[in-house]
Amino acid sequence: MTPERLLEHAAAVKAAHDGEHDRARRELDRLDALIQAGHEHLKPVRAKIAAAAGER
Repeated sequence: MTPERLLEHAAAVKAAHDGEHDRARRELDRLDALIQAGHEHLKPVRAKIAAAAGER
């Protein structure tokens, strides 16, 4: 493999790796947003459970 071709290949591998890293970061951000939304959604439910437990 010529040095030029090796550099082209290295650049292509790095670009693919960076693209995968960006995709994984977006997926983690999406999952984190879903988890946070779930926590917000469950706050009133947890409050009702705590209130019911306190009444016993």
